[in-house]
Amino acid sequence: MFPHRVSNLEQGTLEVRTTIMSEGQCVKIAFRLQKTEEPGQYSTFSGQTLYYIYELPVKDYYIIYAEGLHSEENLQVGLLLGKCQKENLEALEQFKIFMQRKGLLQENIVVPEQRGLTLLSVMKAGYINESECARTDK
Repeated sequence: MFPHRVSNLEQGTLEVRTTIMSEGQCVKIAFRLQKTEEPGQYSTFSGQTLYYIYELPVKDYYIIYAEGLHSEENLQVGLLLGKCQKENLEALEQFKIFMQRKGLLQENIVVPEQRGLTLLSVMKAGYINESECARTDK
């Protein structure tokens, strides 16, 4: 798992930046979310995917939930985002309850294991060149 950075570009537009693995290569991606008329709802990819942002009762934790069509298949994805690098069991429990309400099975929830330095802490410390991809096991 790589960290996600969400930026507020202008009124109603968010930008999400992350790194994904594609065919064994690290690929940086960025996409924009446009606010819709429904509170907390954003759309992207010509409106085929809707994103929802929910603030959790746990301070500085949010859920980004996406649903829509991707490659002609229904897509449901949830991300637990927080400012703190440390695992927060209360936020994780809130996330699991939320995802269960959305109909996703508990066994499909993946919690990345943090080994050694976390990628986020390494990036903050300046050890990683932005043009490179880091692995959390190094």
